[in-house]
Amino acid sequence: MKLKFMEADMKNIWKMEGGKRKTWWWWFWLFFMDNPKNPNKPLQGMILWSRKREKHILCNGVELNMDHEILEKVKSKEFHGATASWFFDGNEMHEDFLVKPAHIALYEDGKLLESKSEFIQEKNGKFHVKINGKQGTFDLTLGMLPNYPPIHKDHNFAGGLLGYNIFKINRLSLQGKFTSKGKALPVKGTAYFQKVYVTGPVIPWQWGLAHFQNGSYLSYNIGRIGQSLFAQSHSPIDLKLRRKLEFFDAKTGKLYHFRSVKIQRSKGNLPTFTLHCKSNEATLEVSLESYSRALWRLQKSKSHSLNTLYYHEFCVSAKHFVLNTTSNQITLKELGKGYGNCEDSKGFLI
Repeated sequence: MKLKFMEADMKNIWKMEGGKRKTWWWWFWLFFMDNPKNPNKPLQGMILWSRKREKHILCNGVELNMDHEILEKVKSKEFHGATASWFFDGNEMHEDFLVKPAHIALYEDGKLLESKSEFIQEKNGKFHVKINGKQGTFDLTLGMLPNYPPIHKDHNFAGGLLGYNIFKINRLSLQGKFTSKGKALPVKGTAYFQKVYVTGPVIPWQWGLAHFQNGSYLSYNIGRIGQSLFAQSHSPIDLKLRRKLEFFDAKTGKLYHFRSVKIQRSKGNLPTFTLHCKSNEATLEVSLESYSRALWRLQKSKSHSLNTLYYHEFCVSAKHFVLNTTSNQITLKELGKGYGNCEDSKGFLI
């Protein structure tokens, strides 16, 4: 079976669906950039623009007040939200590269999302992203690639009262520059984009993405309820609500789907995530080893730890990969080096 995607309309990026009080939107980028000084530890960056209508949310001690209506203007929608970004510079993780409340404007016709000094803009099949962080400024161009069209998925429960909607582009090209202390450093690599809105409470999840040297990618998504609701770090006793993984083999153009993924996380601050899964046509084993980490603590009250989300993100490299079918085997020898990011959240926000 050749590659099959539910291709999405790019206009979805610039729309704000939902609107119920508990709706949470975010526009999210991951950047994987070459590191000539230490190729085994690529530079990584993440930025998100977000809105969740709440009177008080603290992110690593920074207060984000988003409890305002969305203003419908002639050419835009404007709202109070937040911009947040971390950056691994090859040696050190900067969790606070950018964390601040923001007045955000969304221009559907202009294909632009901006918050003063940070923005995303789409033009001629490419995205321009600018981030002004504490340690420097990113000015990036992200290009669409033929084999990675945008995908749109809508998951609703309880008659639409609960659910989530995701628009994603699994792989884009990346080039641009990072400027720090007056010195501009050229950067290149790959990127991932998603726009998500969630209606209802946010429960713990494990999500991951890896880009491989030959153009292949892997992505998994596991939701869970159990000890993770009341933990800050590792909590293995959970009921898994969804266990999905997809692997795209760039050589053949084939997309593999797995729906019974098992995941193990080793102990320690820089864990290894090991995934096992099988389908009617293939089995897959993958190990993703952390080399850096970021943590954002999102809480609604200063006085207690309940209603707090611990958002762990790990920069990872692929150490093991074996996919077996009845007629073929794919390993890291065929894929080349693989790098990515694993999320492992704990707690909850209602």
